[in-house]
Amino acid sequence: MKLNLSRAQQEYWLVFAFSAAIVFGNAYLILVNHDASFSSDEASYLALGNGNWNVNITHRYRVIIPFLARGLAEILGLLSGKPDALPLGFSFFIVNSTIMALAGTVIYYLAKVVGANVAGRFMAVLAVLSSGYCSYLSGIALVDSLYFLMLVLLFYSLVAKSEDALFCCLIIGSLAKESFWLFVPFILLFGRFITLHRLIFYIILAGCVFIATNNLIDSLSGLPVTARAANAVEHIHNAWRTVRKFFSLSGLMSWFSAFGIFNFVVLAGWLTRNIRLKMSQRLTQMQLLFLLIIAAHVLLSGDIGRMWYLAAPVFAIAVALTTHRLLAPVFHQPQSSLKAADQLTKQQSSL
Repeated sequence: MKLNLSRAQQEYWLVFAFSAAIVFGNAYLILVNHDASFSSDEASYLALGNGNWNVNITHRYRVIIPFLARGLAEILGLLSGKPDALPLGFSFFIVNSTIMALAGTVIYYLAKVVGANVAGRFMAVLAVLSSGYCSYLSGIALVDSLYFLMLVLLFYSLVAKSEDALFCCLIIGSLAKESFWLFVPFILLFGRFITLHRLIFYIILAGCVFIATNNLIDSLSGLPVTARAANAVEHIHNAWRTVRKFFSLSGLMSWFSAFGIFNFVVLAGWLTRNIRLKMSQRLTQMQLLFLLIIAAHVLLSGDIGRMWYLAAPVFAIAVALTTHRLLAPVFHQPQSSLKAADQLTKQQSSL
């Protein structure tokens, strides 16, 4: 049977396949080679996937990925004929890797919206998905992949002025991770392509969904509300420790490791002035405020590298535009060279 895909559909599936090829192989190596005690968070999310609510309070409300993984594990267990031996860790790997591949696809279209050529778009995807943190978030039973996708989609929705994408982010974002609420001022400031009353309605609706979901989980788990407040205060205490850590060698290496060698691509763009900050431009204003909010994530979390990886939308734009303006001409042959190559090909074919 022949599939008649439009050009846009062909482009989408090509980009998704490219993203999946980067993510799945690297993530699988993490899956099969990491020790069970490598990440204490993993035990919490595996427990949630098994229906156990008695986990770290920070993790208890992030149920979407664990439930998706459990559903997939049930299906795989039935298909394998071993319903009592659920491949939950493998299911997390499939769910997280697929979500990160989707994030890579959104990165491609974000680069396209800001005007990068094809080389720049694919370089942006490669810069983000080749990071060790992408493999980490995809191969281990964690839930950061969904939050990462929501932030990438949020930035895309505001640049492309897509109301549907923005609505999706608002409803799912805070359920993926509570810190999504830090982006409400960002949304109110740059989401004004939607009428203000409708935008506020979306935010209120998202808040209602968030509160209802959290209350339902509280009722199922019997969690005291006071424990949640104490947990929030503990995150604030992380800030000063993170500041001191950042100005150490290990802190700087953690920051650099988020995007590795692609940091030099962005540096080249700055030095050659192919990418510049123009404070009068909406995109520059968006990038700076987004980075400030990510910096708040870094301070509250204390995990410098993993949180800085969330700056991927801003970083991807810088890589895409640098590639478009600086590196792509290297691969562009002058018209005379193309004619000479064409004549040589004709001569060879006539022999």
